[in-house]
Amino acid sequence: MAIESPLFYPGLQANGDMSSSQYYLVMHTATAGRVAVCTAATDKAIGSVYNLPSSAGDGADIASLAPGRPFKVVVGSAGVTAGDVGTTATGLLENKTTDKDYIIGQVDQSWDSADYAIVYPNGGGYIST
Repeated sequence: MAIESPLFYPGLQANGDMSSSQYYLVMHTATAGRVAVCTAATDKAIGSVYNLPSSAGDGADIASLAPGRPFKVVVGSAGVTAGDVGTTATGLLENKTTDKDYIIGQVDQSWDSADYAIVYPNGGGYIST
């Protein structure tokens, strides 16, 4: 059984309404200190949002990619299998296998679509094949 133990970034704020995006992957925005749900499969996710900020400027509890601190992410429509993972174009979790894909960590088992997968973060980085 996977156990989560997230480490949260201090002081981040939502860039807009994220009240329907709990446990989605997020990225930094052009506004300092603000985060938004990832919008491209190539985005560099920084973690997942744990609370429900409903407007711009609301505090956002973001689980970081700190190694050794597993956290939850909602799985995308394709599901995931054990291995490297990163974001979909909608902030959900998917497997990453292509050279230069950005990964946030690994999962150690298969998870179905819409499951809350436990990700073992690696600090973020690119696949090199």
